[in-house]
Amino acid sequence: MTYRARHDNPYCSPSAGTGMIWGSRARSDKAKGKGGGPGMRDPSASVAALHVLAVTQGTWGERIAKNIHDQAPRSWTVEVWAAPRVIPPVVDDPEDYLPAAFAPADLIVALGETAGLAQLVPDIVRKSGARAVIAPVDFNEALPPGLIRQLRGWVEPLGAAIVFPKPFCSLTPSTVNRTPLVQPYDNPLIRAFAERFGQPAFDIEVSDGR
Repeated sequence: MTYRARHDNPYCSPSAGTGMIWGSRARSDKAKGKGGGPGMRDPSASVAALHVLAVTQGTWGERIAKNIHDQAPRSWTVEVWAAPRVIPPVVDDPEDYLPAAFAPADLIVALGETAGLAQLVPDIVRKSGARAVIAPVDFNEALPPGLIRQLRGWVEPLGAAIVFPKPFCSLTPSTVNRTPLVQPYDNPLIRAFAERFGQPAFDIEVSDGR
């Protein structure tokens, strides 16, 4: 029996930051921001030259972010911001934990490990101009159901789509979560990411019944 993986996805077997951005891949001219105000990019270039901002908060997120950086298409830009590892469960002033600015981004991958990090996501969306967010639920304490509802209510009015795949490896180009909790979504930026890094798929060959 032969298995051939069609997607590179380590997210189903997971293994505080410096606040520095690292791992930026070179962008083509098409991927650079063009007008539309601070943090906005040319929409026509977004999917082909996707600009991803991965936000990490510990070893789990750092490992995933490194895989995204190393395996992303050459036309993509991948930057990683290491958030503080210690963030209180209730954040009064997000600016206390964020840099003054982020490079323009299309898609945020929020790899937080505490509820405090999730509360920073709306401000990261504002500062980066991102139009889509993937916030995996691999740690229930980091994204409990009530906080998921709040985060959706904060992010969507900013004009950004957001999905919460539980676990991360349940992300497909059109749905998140496992049966019976599958939910559809329709966003080209998230779809482009999922086509490259989404749910693993395998071909199985059986020879002589084995």
